[in-house]
Amino acid sequence: METTANQREGSSTGRKEHIDPDRPGSPAMERTSPCIPVRPRNRLLLVSRFTRHVSFRSVALACMMLVSTWATAGTDPLPKGILRVDTLTAPPLELQDMDGEIRSLRDSAGRWTFVHFWASWCGPCREEMPTIQRMSEALGPELLDILMVNTAETEDQVFMFLSAVAPDLETLMDPDGKVTGVWQPRGLPSTFLVDPEGRIHYQALGGRPWNTPPYIDFLRQLTGKVN
Repeated sequence: METTANQREGSSTGRKEHIDPDRPGSPAMERTSPCIPVRPRNRLLLVSRFTRHVSFRSVALACMMLVSTWATAGTDPLPKGILRVDTLTAPPLELQDMDGEIRSLRDSAGRWTFVHFWASWCGPCREEMPTIQRMSEALGPELLDILMVNTAETEDQVFMFLSAVAPDLETLMDPDGKVTGVWQPRGLPSTFLVDPEGRIHYQALGGRPWNTPPYIDFLRQLTGKVN
């Protein structure tokens, strides 16, 4: 996924951008490929961690996603960019939020969980974030638990970004990228849908318009709460 010099410059200077997630045909929301890092230090950090953690598990996950796609052809279609994967136990996830409180994926046992990896320098992440807030408002925490994970940024960077585009969302902090490396997203943004027993069933690659009917209906059906 390409990023322009203007995007990098706008991110580093803290300039606010107008984001309209409901704009039809928004280029970033139509992309299915995840964003790649654009800051040199973040690129070196994440690439090195992803390289170190590439293992049999990542190859197996990719194969299962491909086989599952073939096997489910002709069944109910999934929203664009959502991939069904064979049941896979979710890796550990335990991080501090911006208030220093520790949160764990184990705390979400009994509910479906939306695990989302992101960074403010990623263009599709910036477009997608307001739609996640609106999706959260539409579904409510009792229906879907949301665990946002910021990758390799400072609290000041995250606070400035979220306060501008999604002030009601909270995020966990992964300052050294270790947890992100364990989960092995194929880029940013990337979302995993984890069932109440802690197993991954779906993955979303790239920015998705989560507040639109196809995605809201899919999540309601997934959690068994159809209006």
